[in-house]
Amino acid sequence: MWSPADLFRALLAALAVVGALVAPWWLPAACMLLLSLRFDAWEVPLIGLWVDLLWLPTPHSIPWFTLYGIAVVWLAAPLRKQLLL
Repeated sequence: MWSPADLFRALLAALAVVGALVAPWWLPAACMLLLSLRFDAWEVPLIGLWVDLLWLPTPHSIPWFTLYGIAVVWLAAPLRKQLLL
């Protein structure tokens, strides 16, 4: 059985994936930020890649959501480790 934390993580990731299709850009970005602040979230760069693959205008555009996902996981790791002892 899933713990409440695992269920919250799965629901937040699902919200980000579905939000990439039907919601404004800030909803997946906020879900990515919340996931990376609370969990050691390997799915955040994958969500960023998903958003970029859906919405990049040309193949030579800058993948902003993928870069954001990598940066937010990398930058939130020390903060998460200090706050969630």
